[in-house]
Amino acid sequence: KAEFKQIVRGRRTLTTRKIKKRFYEKQILVIFMIRGKLSSAPVYPQIADFLVHIIMRTRQRQRDREDRRARTRRARVRDGSSASQTKLALALERLEARQMLAITVTEQNLAGFKVGADYIFEDDSSITVADDLVIDAAGGEISFTAPTIMIGAGATLRSKGIGGVADGAVTLTARDDQIRSGIALSDLVADVVNGFARDTATIRVGAGAVIDGGTISLDAFAGNNEESFTYDSLNGLLKKAPMLKDLIPDINDLASLPMTLSVKRPTASIDVEADAQIIGSGKIQIQGTANARAQSKAVWSALTENLKSAESTSVWSKLSFAIGVGFGQAEATSTVGAGADIVSTGGGVTIRTDVTNNVNIIAQTYVNQGVGPTNSDNYSFAISSTTQETVSKIEVNVGAVVEAHENVDIRAKATDSNSSAASTT
Repeated sequence: KAEFKQIVRGRRTLTTRKIKKRFYEKQILVIFMIRGKLSSAPVYPQIADFLVHIIMRTRQRQRDREDRRARTRRARVRDGSSASQTKLALALERLEARQMLAITVTEQNLAGFKVGADYIFEDDSSITVADDLVIDAAGGEISFTAPTIMIGAGATLRSKGIGGVADGAVTLTARDDQIRSGIALSDLVADVVNGFARDTATIRVGAGAVIDGGTISLDAFAGNNEESFTYDSLNGLLKKAPMLKDLIPDINDLASLPMTLSVKRPTASIDVEADAQIIGSGKIQIQGTANARAQSKAVWSALTENLKSAESTSVWSKLSFAIGVGFGQAEATSTVGAGADIVSTGGGVTIRTDVTNNVNIIAQTYVNQGVGPTNSDNYSFAISSTTQETVSKIEVNVGAVVEAHENVDIRAKATDSNSSAASTT
């Protein structure tokens, strides 16, 4: 607010580059001034972008008017009158969370993340461990949870037990997932509101970094959950009234639009850079998972048909259509850099990537079904299109070492399911 007041008073110049938009969840705190009064309100990012656009256009128009006035004053005989000046400013700031958005762990703030004997790091955006920083839990747990986790070059995550205490677990969990209702229309609206955003889960262990402990897990998951909101959160209700579960396909048909677009683009990546070391006295698991489920249905239903004007005789009144488009792009990769060591002295080592890419689009028209007015003079067409791109890859570079007391399991797996159906009735 202090910076904002300086801008309003003309002590600082506000440009597009200086407008900062830091997002938290789905809303932004907009600080604005109307007639000298400072106010604020939470809005969605799309609205904030629109406001920035309007403000920039307004400022440009003001500058243009002032330039024209200045040229006019220079052309006239100076009469000593002062020129008016209009100032307009906009500041965008994220809503405050329990923790700062995007954490950087340094020596100065490290103690703030200690919970008992453990170190717990959680954030909704990203966590970065500073280069060469040492985090030593001495047998306690070290846990990171965020969509993006970056361990700086030369940093150390250590949890070795002392005095008979077992080595502590080191867990890095990157997760960027979606929970959808299972209702086609609501899922489409959610995708549009989120701008068909890519789900990205990233773990990077920087060059020369060391992870040393007991059981070690690096897990990156991006994309759709295994269970949808409908069958998960409402599972108890569906068990008591199983007929509701049977009605969901009918609800989907009634609530669907004649046109639909489903785009899923999850990316999960784990990168152990050159000369990094991951050493565990227990098992070591590196798992990258990407689930893309681009499933939707475009329906011209009897409900849509009844919206037509009965008196109209135009060509459009005789037309019924359904168009569905689906795109699934799923990628999961794990890379072990040159000279890196992944060693389990008391268990096995598992490095896996698992991709599920399911694109299922249906386009269907329901006309003259007998549940409403029939019209033999009717034209119907349905178009359904699907596209898939799938990558599941593990790369162990020259000079890297993967060693285990038990088994070493390195496996890249991809499962594709692609179906496109169009029908008119």
